Amino acid sequence: MVKKILICSDTHANNNYLKEAIAINKPDVVIHAGDFCCNLSVINEMVDYIVAGNNDTQGEEQLYFSLFGVNIFLTHGDRFISYFCNSKENAQRIYDSIITKDLNLIVYGHTHIECVDYVGDVLAINPGSISVPRNRSSRKSYAIITIKNNKIVEKTFEEIIRYL
Repeated sequence: MVKKILICSDTHANNNYLKEAIAINKPDVVIHAGDFCCNLSVINEMVDYIVAGNNDTQGEEQLYFSLFGVNIFLTHGDRFISYFCNSKENAQRIYDSIITKDLNLIVYGHTHIECVDYVGDVLAINPGSISVPRNRSSRKSYAIITIKNNKIVEKTFEEIIRYL
């Protein structure tokens, strides 16, 4: 069983780029790491799992769930991370705050800068922003991971991060 998951964050009410990424990739599941900045019912039509960001008024602040055999912790990240820390340090801060350590994947956003890191064996992904990027190239970013036989297939930044 091979499943494709699209991960995005920080759409800030501009859902056109998310729609484009979904059309291009045809994922089995879409995960949104917050700051959707629109009515939750609108974004729920496009995504399967979502958390509220610091600019949202609806939704859960964090979720822990299992998807195709992969244990995932989803948060916007604003309560855990610092702009003064590098991505590896921010991933570690999120990991350290989680009660259960039975994880394979941490997904977060907030910084609008894409990154892929490991905390031990746990993959941590910030897909950046699909509508308001703050990366050096100003390219809109999102992530794609593939799960096969209950394991994440992609392992590197270049395999995971995509641009519009």
